[in-house]
Amino acid sequence: MRALGWVLAALVAVGLLVGCSDEEAPTWLYCEVNPGVTAPDGSQCPGEATTTTAAPGASTTTSVPGATTVPPTTVPGTTTTPVTDLSEGQCIVDDAVADWPGIEVQTTSVAPCEAEHHAEVFALIDVEGGEDAPFPGAEALAAQAEEECQARFTDYVGIDFVDSRLDIIHLAPTETSWEQGDRQIVCTLFDIDGAPLTGSVQGQAV
Repeated sequence: MRALGWVLAALVAVGLLVGCSDEEAPTWLYCEVNPGVTAPDGSQCPGEATTTTAAPGASTTTSVPGATTVPPTTVPGTTTTPVTDLSEGQCIVDDAVADWPGIEVQTTSVAPCEAEHHAEVFALIDVEGGEDAPFPGAEALAAQAEEECQARFTDYVGIDFVDSRLDIIHLAPTETSWEQGDRQIVCTLFDIDGAPLTGSVQGQAV
């Protein structure tokens, strides 16, 4: 217990010296509580440095001062794209597509349609409203999307919507994106059972 008490006293001393004074702690004291590291005066402290071992399966991150953290790409071959920049015929990789109506989607992953994907953009609908027009409301936009997306479904897929195994989900401007100039509804289709798609469904009458 005496050795433990001495180390605790040293820790307190270092804290007082570093936190309450502009002077650095003596090298011998610094090294007592920081074995194996380089002391402030440039000398090497004896002993082995303390390391932290990540739990099995845990991910580790090295933080570099001034570096920008970039989210990892979870699906090879995809491109992160703002939903306001989506184009007709693009295919989307996002297994949470069915949850879109309940969340605000700002970006999504776009992949070549020959790769496995979860949705496909089949129409873009312009919403009337000049730069200073008030936000029409989520319900009005949803009603417009339902009517106009279904009207464009048959021409794109080659089969009536009611006879298709595909369903429609849309992305409409939010109040925030409306204020930023967003005036477009994005109509997408996906397998009603949630199964991934491979290849474009344009003209496939599925």
